[in-house]
Amino acid sequence: MGSKPFKIRAANDTQKYGVAAQDLNDLIAKGCKVLKVPIKGCKICLQQDGTLINSREFFQALPPLSVLVFLRKGEKWTGDDFGKMILSLLEAPEDPVRKQQLTESLEGMIAKESSPERVHALNLYLQSLPDNIDAETREEDPDWFEGLEKRYKTKSQVMACSAQGRIRGYYSKTKEYVSNLEDPVAKIILKRVLENFRPCLKNNGYHGDYFRRTAKPKKRLCTQAGWFVCHGPYNTKTCQDKHMINPYSSRQKRAVFSTWNLDHRVEKSRTILPSMQQAAVSCPKGKQLNWEYFYELLFTTDNLKLVEISCHKKEAHKGYECDEKKYYTSK
Repeated sequence: MGSKPFKIRAANDTQKYGVAAQDLNDLIAKGCKVLKVPIKGCKICLQQDGTLINSREFFQALPPLSVLVFLRKGEKWTGDDFGKMILSLLEAPEDPVRKQQLTESLEGMIAKESSPERVHALNLYLQSLPDNIDAETREEDPDWFEGLEKRYKTKSQVMACSAQGRIRGYYSKTKEYVSNLEDPVAKIILKRVLENFRPCLKNNGYHGDYFRRTAKPKKRLCTQAGWFVCHGPYNTKTCQDKHMINPYSSRQKRAVFSTWNLDHRVEKSRTILPSMQQAAVSCPKGKQLNWEYFYELLFTTDNLKLVEISCHKKEAHKGYECDEKKYYTSK
C-alpha cells in the first residue's frame, strides 16, 4: 500500500505540517518526530470532532490530506467548531437571517486548508442518514417538513420556494444597487430595466423550477428523483469531486443543500451591476439598454452554476466579463 498524505498539528499549536504515512504506526513515528511529541502515550485524533484514530481500518478510511491532532499523554481534544456548526445548521429554525449567518460561517470553515477532510466528513454523515426520496407529501414524510410552515404540502413546493428566494435575493440586490446610484440619468434608465425585470420574473415563477423535481426536465436542475449534481467552480466545466446531493431525501440533507450556491460566473456585484450602470450612462442615441441580456446574466442558468459549498470560489472571476456587443438594442 502506498503512502497517504496528511496534515498534522499539535494540540497546543495551530501550525500544520505535511507528512505521508503507509500505516498507523508509520504515521505515529513520523508525526511525533516532526512535532516533537513523545511517542509514549501519544494519541491521534481528527481535528474537526476529536475522533481517535486507533485502528488500521480507521487509518485506511481516512481521506488524503485529513488534518490530524497529535495529543501528548493527558491532553484532550474536543474538536473544532465545524461539527457544532453543522449541527446548528441542521437544527436551525426556518429563520432566513440565522440560516444565512450559519451558512456563511460554514462556508468560511470549509474554505480553509482542511476542506477535503471537512467535506468528506460531512458527506459521510449525510450518507449515514435514512432516506425517504420517493415520498413527496407532508403526510408521507412528516419529519422532512419539521420546522416548516403548515402551508407547505409537498417537497417540490418547498424546494421551489427555496429557488425563488435566491432569485428574489438577486433582484433585491439589483434594486438596492440602482436605488443607491447618484447619477440621475443612469438611475432613471435602470429603473426602467427593473420595471422590465419584474414581470419577466413573475412570468417565470421567479425560476422556482430550478429546484422543483416535478418541473419539466429543461427547467429543473435536478433529476426526476431530486438528485442535484455540482457544476464545479466558475472556471471549470464539471465538478472534479463529483459532488451530489438529494435534498428531497431527508430534512438534514435539505438543510445542507441550503449551503449550495447558485454562483454567477460573470459576477453580479463586481461585474454585471457596474456594467449595467456604465451601459446606461453611455447609451447611444437611437438605442436602448438590452435588459433581456442582463436578465439572463442575473437570473438564468446562462450564467448561473449550481455549486457545492467547497466549489464556491470567492475569488474574482478573472476572464468572465459582460459582452459589450450585447448591451444595446434598437428602439
